[in-house]
Amino acid sequence: MQVEVYHLRDFAEEAGYTVLRDVPFTQIGFLNHHGSRFVAPLFEKNKVEFLKKIGSRLAAVLTTAAIAESVSEPVGLMVADTPMDAFWRLHQAIGRRLERKQPLLPTVIAATAHVHPSAHIDERGVEIGPGSAVGPNASLIGRVVVGTDTVIGANVAIGSEGYQVTRLEGRVANVPHLGGVRLGDRVEVQAGTIIDRSLWPGFTEIADDTKVGGAAYIAHCSTIGQRCRVMTRSVVCGSVRIGDDAIVGVGAIVSNGVSIGNGAAVMISELVRNDIPEGMVQLQGQCIDQRKFARMRALSS
Repeated sequence: MQVEVYHLRDFAEEAGYTVLRDVPFTQIGFLNHHGSRFVAPLFEKNKVEFLKKIGSRLAAVLTTAAIAESVSEPVGLMVADTPMDAFWRLHQAIGRRLERKQPLLPTVIAATAHVHPSAHIDERGVEIGPGSAVGPNASLIGRVVVGTDTVIGANVAIGSEGYQVTRLEGRVANVPHLGGVRLGDRVEVQAGTIIDRSLWPGFTEIADDTKVGGAAYIAHCSTIGQRCRVMTRSVVCGSVRIGDDAIVGVGAIVSNGVSIGNGAAVMISELVRNDIPEGMVQLQGQCIDQRKFARMRALSS
């Protein structure tokens, strides 16, 4: 997807907010979003200090008039009586513009790729690279980019719409997912795994040489680095960022917005609520360094 540059004023009438400080932006997301130049909703005053931690990656916030007084420049500023409603209307307005300006192109499957006859490949939006294989009953839906020599197993679903439900103007509504999924080269996704497309414009991404075990779930907007191992029945929730050479153990759950550093590891059935620094191991809810973990394993063997 091409990066579009917008201004807050472009959607003010359609989304129903008032612009107090107009700035350009390229993305939208929540405050835990890992992108840059993004717009986020702000509906709790105690989160104002958190804006400093985000720094220049944050373009603007959509908030109430009362909270807006506490938001200093250079952060752009929009106000609405119900910021979350206005934020989702902004999200939908951007989606409509993208449909007009960046429609899905006809699907392209490389001559040396192999797609099982029972697999479902959408007629538009999918790209499958040379030497890649798609197994029986797999589904590639919407904007999905598959690299070279990548293997997608049986009953895998890639590009499905994830779970993002909100109250919008008094009713419960599903939020449309505007992005896609991008798999690098030599990625392997084993049978029964689900990978959701990005909620925001952009991609849920899995980088080169990463292996994902069977029946895993990777939610919208997450990014997984190179040479990772995401094991069977693990769950990677939304907007998670995993560095290179990391391991997510069997049955582990990584909570929304968590970052896992390069070379870090999550052991079997762990629940990860906080960031894991580079090279650390989470075991029984605690982060320990690799050397201590190696000594513990040696003593227990």
